[in-house]
Amino acid sequence: MNRMAGWKTKDTWSWREFVLLLLLEFVFVMAVVKYGAQSLYLSWLGNPLYSGMLTGLTIAIVLLAGLNYIALRPQRLTWAEIGLRRFPAKDWGRILIWILVLVVLSTGAMLLTSLFGNTVSNSKTESLTAKCHLVHRTPRGDFCRGYLPLV
Repeated sequence: MNRMAGWKTKDTWSWREFVLLLLLEFVFVMAVVKYGAQSLYLSWLGNPLYSGMLTGLTIAIVLLAGLNYIALRPQRLTWAEIGLRRFPAKDWGRILIWILVLVVLSTGAMLLTSLFGNTVSNSKTESLTAKCHLVHRTPRGDFCRGYLPLV
């Protein structure tokens, strides 16, 4: 109980920031980015994999910029206030090793599950294996724009 009382007295944010961030997430992101921009990206790129990736990047940028402009800048706070800070230089070697270990283990798990009849193809396999250039007519007759060749 003491811990909650300390948090209430030291908290620099109010209901205003909370409500504005909720509106940003559930109104702007859902209405404008998820439905407006994603359909625009899909019509522009013609591929659900790449339009989904671009939509995710757009959502991340909008939410981080909103957090910065709504909650951090008005209070003159830094990203460290919400727990984000740089990794020490001595940890980068360990981070890269663990990334490599996780890639190898996930590949091994995928190969192990393929022994039980699981397949690695899904709805995005066609998008990943398509050889699209910057402007290229696909076998269906439509154009792929904005892609670099995968091979």
